[in-house]
This record gives sequence, C-alpha cells and structure tokens, in this order.
Amino acid sequence: MHTYLAGPMRGHHLFNFPAFFAAALALRGVGHEVVNPAERDMAHGIDPTADEFSKDFDLTGAFKFDFQSIIRCGNVVLLEGWRESHGVAAELVVAKLTGARIFEFDSSAGDLLREIDLAEPTITWPEQASEADAWEQLTGEKVAYTLPREAFESIDAWQERIRTAGPKVTT
Repeated sequence: MHTYLAGPMRGHHLFNFPAFFAAALALRGVGHEVVNPAERDMAHGIDPTADEFSKDFDLTGAFKFDFQSIIRCGNVVLLEGWRESHGVAAELVVAKLTGARIFEFDSSAGDLLREIDLAEPTITWPEQASEADAWEQLTGEKVAYTLPREAFESIDAWQERIRTAGPKVTT
C-alpha cells in the first residue's frame, strides 16, 4: 500500500523526525511503500538539531510536495500528536477532499494501522481568526487578503477556495 506519513514537526524535539523514521521503518517492514516527509525535508536542508527551519528552506515547496504525495498515495497514516498540528490539519483537508483513506499508526496492531473516519476535517482557530491567520500559522508567510473564519467551517468552502485560486502570498 502506498502510504504518506503525517504528524507534528514544528515545536517538537528534532522536529519529531525520530517518530517519522521509526514509523516508516516499521511500515516498510510489513510491505508498505512509504512517503516520509522527514526524509524529503532532510534531503532539502532541514537540520533536525536546529530549533527552527533555515531561512533557505522552501516551506511552500515542502507543502506542495506533501499535498501532491497525499494525492498520489491515497492513504495517510497519522502519527501521535496529529490532533495538535496545524500542518496535519492542512494535510487532512487535502486527504478528505481527494478521498484518501486515513489511518492512525498503532504499533500494537498487527498491521500497524487503525483506520479512522474523520467526518470532516476541522481547523480550530481563535474566534476572530481569518484564512490569512491560518496561512501564516501554517507557512509563516503573510497573505494580502483575508476571508472570514467561516471559510474554514465546511468542506464546501475549502473546495470552492481550491477551485478559485490559491493564497496570494506577499513577502
């Protein structure tokens, strides 16, 4: 099975790479073809011993890789702590919109996976948050416009947003 690993990175010791590598190793050991974003990030300049991403790291490129990988794989495996990760929340929107199957990594399960059903991905932001706030939290980049918080409350809003245009990033 082609599988994409999703889990928290920012704010975690060593960007949580040990958990990503351990899960990838275990899943490959039972026959999964695994896309591990930690491997990609290290190949593109992330130093897991640093506190922050390097200024040269292309975070937008990383998100593009992640989202395209989710679409290609059709299966997402969530690592511990995923519920608190803004990056995973964005990945789950892509997974749900494209019909990917979603699993939690469970080292006690025979095949290491437990399928879960997320009726609709949700992103929890402060009451007055906007799409611009969300994009900035996810990428660290400011956008030139805002949409009301309600844009995050339904899949239909996300589908319409994706159909019309991506965020316009200002530097």
